This record gives sequence, structure tokens and C-alpha cells, in this order.
Amino acid sequence: MFADLALINGKVLCFDHDGKISFTEAVAIKQGKIVKVGRNAEVQKLIGSETMVINLNGKVVFPGFIDSHTHPAAYGTHLLFEVDCSKATSITEIVHIIRQKAENTDKGSWIRAYGYDQNKLVEKRHPTRWDLDEAAPNNPVILTRCCGHMSVLNSLALEKLGITKETPGPEGGVIERDPLTKELTGLLKEKANEMVLKAVSYRVDELKEGLKRAFQDLLALGVTTIHDLEVSPELIQAYQELKAEGKLPLRVNLVIVDEYSNRDLLSALSTLNIQRGFGDEWLKILGVKFFVDGSVGGRTAAFNEPYVGDPQNYGVIRIDPEILNEKVAIVHKNNLQICIHAIGDRAIDVALDAIENALKNFPKTDHRHRIEHCGVCTPKQLKRIKELGVCVSASTSFIYSVGQVYLQALGENRISWCYPHKSLTEQGIIVAENSDLGASLSANPFIGIYVLVTRKGSDDKVYGENQRVTLEEAIRAYTINAAYIGFDEKTRGSIEEGKSADLIVLSDDPFSVPVEKLKDIKVDLTIINGQIVYRRSAM
Repeated sequence: MFADLALINGKVLCFDHDGKISFTEAVAIKQGKIVKVGRNAEVQKLIGSETMVINLNGKVVFPGFIDSHTHPAAYGTHLLFEVDCSKATSITEIVHIIRQKAENTDKGSWIRAYGYDQNKLVEKRHPTRWDLDEAAPNNPVILTRCCGHMSVLNSLALEKLGITKETPGPEGGVIERDPLTKELTGLLKEKANEMVLKAVSYRVDELKEGLKRAFQDLLALGVTTIHDLEVSPELIQAYQELKAEGKLPLRVNLVIVDEYSNRDLLSALSTLNIQRGFGDEWLKILGVKFFVDGSVGGRTAAFNEPYVGDPQNYGVIRIDPEILNEKVAIVHKNNLQICIHAIGDRAIDVALDAIENALKNFPKTDHRHRIEHCGVCTPKQLKRIKELGVCVSASTSFIYSVGQVYLQALGENRISWCYPHKSLTEQGIIVAENSDLGASLSANPFIGIYVLVTRKGSDDKVYGENQRVTLEEAIRAYTINAAYIGFDEKTRGSIEEGKSADLIVLSDDPFSVPVEKLKDIKVDLTIINGQIVYRRSAM
């Protein structure tokens, strides 16, 4: 039996049985599976006349990266269909950008924009509906903040959606009003924002185009598996159609978002007895996602202490804890993974209460329920996470783009417990890392690895030095640990015989370059199921 593909003369990263990293030289692949990992001489025995042979010339081979929390459709549709305000440094600039779009848009047609961060604007405030009215008086406009948890609407958009001064804010959401005049400012937070986004949602064909656009960037970054953490019925259809058309180039684990439960999705899943793993190695269901709070940058993540300089603001709890308990119990009982968005410590308490309640009523081992993000986690909560057998999908890479924003919002003390990867690992908790692509604008795992090792932001400042981890631990977070929290550790996440041939070849050796160069490493080749799906031009 000769191999279909052989990689030789490389530096192939392997995990030993004790979890430590070691290296070998070559890999042989047959029918999408790894059939041999070892020395060159061992693999060369499997090379036949029709074997494709790649001489790596000493280059490093990693397992394909697994991004455990993404929103690729949101990312792709942002790029294809929306106005990019992510680089704007002022509201004046945002107005100019949207005005240019309005000049080339039919009167009355919706304009969608994304990416602003009020913390990075010179005015240090959110845009208002009056700002957007100035930009596009004849078009309804929705401008979504970079985190995706809040949006600003202009007057025409508010009118079209029937939102007035008398409209009450939904539970778990805020329709902001001017404190003096009580007029709507146009800013909608959390559940109020979700209400609006659903009203102007994308069609299935648009979602498919967005996904295809996202896949291009993910493959170039060496991402071979993603967990999509906000799946709607329309998005499930989009993924299925792409798969049927042969246009699904990477592996996808689906997590259905509970906030579409007005369509009674939990009941449907239970009635159909759809459980974790429904699907195949390319597209399958993992579980259900719940939101407990919001974002730090938007100051809606829920904390037990108030935000710095905002003594009345403890963030927003988006769901009644009793309702969360009931829903989590249903998901748990039906053998689906529970993934709970909880960034602030108060939100983490609510999430852990719900999981503990489900386990008490329906005991189960190896459930691998997850806290998503786990932004500020106290020592007491670390112990509780471990005792409950909960895993963490963290977003430490946020520090690179918004480290200063976190410091200003939380203060020095809480920064030391912000995305506490080291403390989680020391507690024996399985922690993977993610990009939150869609809420962030990059899925580059090497940015995340750099931040884990240095705790540096893009401003070169260190945030939470006590939580630095080793390079080995950082790599595990994007490979074997990420596979584990997706129940995939037997088939992917490491380079082992019998596993799927999902591999990447790197431009530089992470173990040899200066630490500051980690974030600049490129992916030369991405191989999924034994097929080359991305090749950098320099390779």
C-alpha cells in the first residue's frame, strides 16, 4: 500500500502520550488519513510511483488549527455587503463613510455598516441616530458595533422597525434614551439589538456567499476545523447546500443559538431526538449556545463589581437565570453540548449555576459543557469549573486588539484574572482558544498564540503578565485541546496515525523565531483530508 501524499524532510510536531511536544521528520497520507508518522526512511517505504511527495526542506508541520468559536457568516457578510467603519477614528469619519455609501444607494434601501468601537473614536462616545441621519437621511441605516452586541439606527430605520419612545426595552436588552429629553438615541444593546438584526437578516444565498468568503481567509490561516457558535435555521440550510455543492472545504461543528428559540428550536431538537454528533466528519451538530451577558468594550458584560468610572453599571444579564436553568436542563438531558457565552464574573456564576442544576437533576460524566469566552474568572470560579467538569473556549486574543479598553473598563486588579489561561490550565481545566471571528476581524491563530505567550496588546503593553503560558500550552489550545472540547480528539487535533490528515506547513519555526515574531508566522500549505486546499504563493 503506497501513500497518496508524503511529506518528508520536515520538522513534524507530535504530542507524546504524556502530552509533551516532540518532533519527527515525515508523514504519509492515504485516502485522507495519516498512515505513518516517523523518520524519513520509514515514510519513504510508502512512496510509490503515483505518490505526491513534498520535500519540506526543514519546514515545520503542525496539526491543522481548530477555532473553537467563530461566526464566519457574519464575518463574510460584513466584508461583502456592509460598510466598513472598523478603521474610523471619529464619528465625523463614520458619517463621511456612510454618506459616500448613501450617494450610491437607492433611496429607501437599507444600508448596513459595521465595526465601530466608541472607545477608539476621538469623541469617546457611540454615534447617535442624529449622526446617522446626517449621513443618510433617505436610507434606513444600521451600524453595528465591532462586538456585534449593539447597533445604532438612524431615524428612518427606527421608524421602519416600529421602534418609538414608547417601545419598552426587552428583558435582557436596552433601548437607550437621552437622560434629559427621553428621546431615542438610536443605540440598541443586547436583546434589543438581536431583535433588530433578526428583522434585517440575510437570505440563505447571501449567507452562502458570506461563508465562502470567510473560508478563503480561514484556510489561508491554517484553520481546518471551526465551531460555528451562532447557527440559525437559515445558516444550517446554507451549510448543507454548500456541502451538497462540494463547496465546504473545511470541517464545521454547529452550535445552534438559543436566541432563535422563538421558533421553538429546543422543542424541535428534543422531539426529533437530535443529539451531539448528528451529521458527519465535515458537518455535524455539537449543541446549543446561550447568551448570559454582553461585551466588555460595550460595557454590557455582567460583573459583580461596577465598571471603572461608571459606578451604576454592572453590565447586562440577558436571560432570566430560572429560564436559563430550564433550557440548559433540556439540552443536557438530550445529550447536546451546552455552550454558554459568559464574559463577566457575574455571568459566569449564572452559567455555572445552570450547568450545576442540570447535572444535579440528570447526572452525566464527560459532558464537556463549555463556558464561552470566560473573560474574568475568579479563583473561586476556577475551582467550581473544575469540579463541574466544565471546559472553556477562551478569547484571549481580544487582548491584542482591545487590551487598553479592557484595562480602562475593568482596572488593574481584574486584568490579572482576565482570560486566565494559565490559572485554568493549572487547575486542570481543558481550555481551548478562539478568535470569535465575526465579532473580531481576524482569525489568525498566531496572533492568539503570541498573546498567550506574551500577554501583549497591539500597543506593545502587557495585560495580566501573571497569566502568560508556554508556547507548548498555547499551541495545544488551538489544536488538541480545541479538538477535545468538540469531542474530536480521536480523529483530529494532532498528527497521529489513523487520524484525519489535517495538517499545515509553516513559513517559520515557532520554536526558533524571537517571540515577537510569532504573530508574523505565515501558513505555506493547508492540507485537509489529505488534499492541499491552500498554497501560499511563496511556497
